Amino acid sequence: MQPIKQSKRAEVWYRERLYTVIDEMTNIVINELESPTLNDAPTTPPISITAKLSRAIQKVANLSIADIASRLSFGLVNRANQQNKAQTQRIYNQAFGVDLSGLLGDGAIREDMDKAVKENVDLITSIQTDFINDIGEKVFANLSSGGRHENLTSIIKSRGEVSKARAKFIARDQTAKLNAALTESRSRALGLDLYEWGGADDERERDSHRKLNGMLCKYSDPTVYSDNGGKTWKKRKSIRAYEGNPGTDYQCRCTSLPYVSWD
Repeated sequence: MQPIKQSKRAEVWYRERLYTVIDEMTNIVINELESPTLNDAPTTPPISITAKLSRAIQKVANLSIADIASRLSFGLVNRANQQNKAQTQRIYNQAFGVDLSGLLGDGAIREDMDKAVKENVDLITSIQTDFINDIGEKVFANLSSGGRHENLTSIIKSRGEVSKARAKFIARDQTAKLNAALTESRSRALGLDLYEWGGADDERERDSHRKLNGMLCKYSDPTVYSDNGGKTWKKRKSIRAYEGNPGTDYQCRCTSLPYVSWD
């Protein structure tokens, strides 16, 4: 059977909206620091820059990040769930000619969805917190070392790019983890505990994951594997393989292929 893959569309949607939040925070700080200073001095004194930075940080802190985080998290979870459900229905229908639409309600995966929403709200909130802390640290370090006022904009933009790199990681990692959790819960709800490990099969795949490619595994016990169709089970640690289900490790691109035994 084919693997149930994570939603690339949901990942891109989430990533782009995180970028928008970061751009808004970056622009708030830049616009505040570049606002004219009301004095006759040819250069902006450090005390004026400090006051501007304090105002900028306060504006960023005043963003309704809780509302934004909640909206984006629900958006990600709902989009990922829709694709996971549609793929599950299609794959089982193609493999067995069975219509599972009446058996794939959201009851079995409600806990996974609620957990994902909470985790992503916390992650989005941390993006704001880290941005504020790092901007203050970088700007004050620049002033303390005698850096030019003109350098501040590039410093802030650079910090925004750091936040975007983290946002990209979050979007990819969280989409994969959510898809893995939904797939496992839906499989369990259908009475299926076994799956075949499907690896990324490229140079970036971890060796501890590659060792499980094509092996039969259990959702209920991710410390074992079988290389003979489930007749016997061996400990993964004996081959130094990853002890966990696909998609649960950070940046894991492995998938679980549904396995149905007619014995």
